[in-house]
Amino acid sequence: MIQKIVDLRPSLQHSTRSPDRKPAGKTLLKQPKKPIPLKTRRRRVKALIALVGLLLFAALLYGVHWVSYRPMMRIQNVSVRGAMLQDPDDVATYARERLVDGSSHYISRDNIFAYPKEELRAGIVRTFPRLKSVRLGRGGVFGTTLIVNVDERHAYATWCTEDSFTCYVFDDGGLIFANTDRSGKPELPYTFFGGIDPATALGTVVLPEKLKGVLDLMQRMREARFIPLTLHVLDEQDYIIELSNGFSIKAAFGQEIDTIVHNL
Repeated sequence: MIQKIVDLRPSLQHSTRSPDRKPAGKTLLKQPKKPIPLKTRRRRVKALIALVGLLLFAALLYGVHWVSYRPMMRIQNVSVRGAMLQDPDDVATYARERLVDGSSHYISRDNIFAYPKEELRAGIVRTFPRLKSVRLGRGGVFGTTLIVNVDERHAYATWCTEDSFTCYVFDDGGLIFANTDRSGKPELPYTFFGGIDPATALGTVVLPEKLKGVLDLMQRMREARFIPLTLHVLDEQDYIIELSNGFSIKAAFGQEIDTIVHNL
């Protein structure tokens, strides 16, 4: 008869388990991560701050550009004040064309706070010789109307080519600033001839550094009842003054006024 035997020896328990199988309830322990060095962390924080700052700066630059082109920040109208003989529409048109030149600018060229004030003022004076002075301004802190205040030159005497075919007027400083018509009797007391290239007369100064002495002489002659009418520039040294009584006087630039008047 075969006996039923149960083998309870420890060495044979779980003999059917795979030799590679890990005991139940046991897991591998993970190795702890090495801490990030303090210097590395600081570098990362600085880089992040720099990136954020760069993005904010770029946003600020774009914001300034965008705001400068808003209608409420740009000059919308040009008003010219003080012009009598000079056409104010010509001055206004010139100003508008210079403010909007068709180019792309970071800040709008006609921005109420950044428009080229001095450049525009000088350009108006240069383009319109009749204007003696120009002042630019606006109606208020956020005013969008450019106000151009002008002072015009006053004609003091006439300058003509030798054949009297073309004539201009100049102010008391000698600047030739406008054409004139001499078809009739001239309204101004004196007429000058010569000394200037007719092709470039407009904007030229008559007898620079010599005009004051000549005008003082002509005034003294008037006071002495010798009425001067015209002055002909002969060369760099000499000139001739024609009087109302038909006589002419030849003198040299720089000659003493008292001597000339005394010898009349």
